[in-house]
Amino acid sequence: MHVLLTNDDGPPGPDSPFLLPFVNLLRQANPTWRISIVIPDCQKSWIGKGFDYRSKRIGTSYFHIPSRSIRSVPPPPGEEDNYMILLDTTPAACVNIALNHIHPDPIGKPKPAAATAGTSSSSATAGSSGPAVASASSTGKQKSTGATADDDDDDDFEEDDPIDLVLSGPNFGRNSSAASSTSSGTVGAAIEAALLGKRAIALR
Repeated sequence: MHVLLTNDDGPPGPDSPFLLPFVNLLRQANPTWRISIVIPDCQKSWIGKGFDYRSKRIGTSYFHIPSRSIRSVPPPPGEEDNYMILLDTTPAACVNIALNHIHPDPIGKPKPAAATAGTSSSSATAGSSGPAVASASSTGKQKSTGATADDDDDDDFEEDDPIDLVLSGPNFGRNSSAASSTSSGTVGAAIEAALLGKRAIALR
């Protein structure tokens, strides 16, 4: 099982106190799971499923879990589990880039699957957010065009086994009302995963 974890509160800190305990709990409870973490590099709450189309490039940094420090260079081979990828973009764009460029499906077409965001479920057709991929990622570097801060390095991200499940959260605060759900970056990231054909759960 390969799980993608994202959020809208950014890296561990005062604005994101639940992320690291949740990661540790997931890994302890499911030792065979592979957990990849791609999150915004700062607080991005109340942005819904938005993309920042004004960005000319998407900056990338890396949160080193053991030292709780942010680094500018990719993790060494074999050390990926000790790092979180931080992108200078929205939660939904983090999911889009992760699923299309960091951990893409081998044939490039995600499998359609049911998705859960909060308490509601929906299904989506693979590739239905294709235009969003272009608008969000064509301004940054893609992996055959990339999404990284370094225009000279094509090896920042590994392309290997695809994602089976997307978890968005846990959120710092509640996303239980209709108004909160439609405005939440946590829920927006799960919706983006659903539109890309992945099972997704938004954790309030």
